[in-house]
Amino acid sequence: MTPIELLRRYLDRFASLTGSRPDLDQSFLHYRQQMVHALLMWTITLCHSPLLPNMQSEETTLAMIERISIAMADLDSLRS
Repeated sequence: MTPIELLRRYLDRFASLTGSRPDLDQSFLHYRQQMVHALLMWTITLCHSPLLPNMQSEETTLAMIERISIAMADLDSLRS
């Protein structure tokens, strides 16, 4: 299933529960843009202050950063 198909399913479910349907194109734009925030949050997990505890293992964090980076490239997030 593609990201747009997953988003369409989510929006269908959202509409069935709330009676309100967000615009698909606008929602997909927001989805593409939020990938940058996801990358930022996982990078902080890897490069956090020494005053904070390790939140995830380095292996998990690097895997998530790699996955998010691939998703950003696939979604062309930096141009969104």
